[in-house]
Amino acid sequence: SWNEYLLCFQEKTLSQIMFNSRVQIPTTDGVPIEIANSAKVEGARTLSETIGCHNKWSIVTSPYGLYFIDANTNDLYLFNGQLNNISQDRGMSWWVAQSVPSTVWSPIGDTNQNGLRAFCDYRYGDIYMSPGSYTDYEKEVPDALCYSEKLGQFTSLMSYGGVQAMFNFDNGFFSLKHDSGGNTLLYENNVGDYNNFYGTTKG
Repeated sequence: SWNEYLLCFQEKTLSQIMFNSRVQIPTTDGVPIEIANSAKVEGARTLSETIGCHNKWSIVTSPYGLYFIDANTNDLYLFNGQLNNISQDRGMSWWVAQSVPSTVWSPIGDTNQNGLRAFCDYRYGDIYMSPGSYTDYEKEVPDALCYSEKLGQFTSLMSYGGVQAMFNFDNGFFSLKHDSGGNTLLYENNVGDYNNFYGTTKG
């Protein structure tokens, strides 16, 4: 759900479920008309017959809209009452094409390359598209792509790839990430040693 929309994703379809639509109800004296909610499902309205999503982990909502990866073209879309292909409009289709694996993200990570996850930092209005981890911990995980809702642009590639979760709590932004020993560790983002990401110093 996003705002007043209740959306349904299929691999090649995006639909709006028409729930609790407003209907006209006559008053007891039969003269004026009241507008009230129907409190029932009245069907669905197709928003696209070519764009869809089969990886629920690549769907994230924010106050600005609902973001998802299209299952067919691997483009990043924003739905905010209308569909916008922001990876194509903002020139980042190349990153999505090379960084989004065909596999869907799994908490087990039983494939060589795990699927993509999407996260939102509600405090700063940043959307992170994070490629999943590899089962081979010696292999470098691709960087996460950051989209700034305030700027309406992709701002950076960041070393947040391979995380299991990213979330806001209190005034902080946190990550959960597995290490090579099979442990899941909790990190606070944007604190600690400069250029140290999840225990690894980057260039």
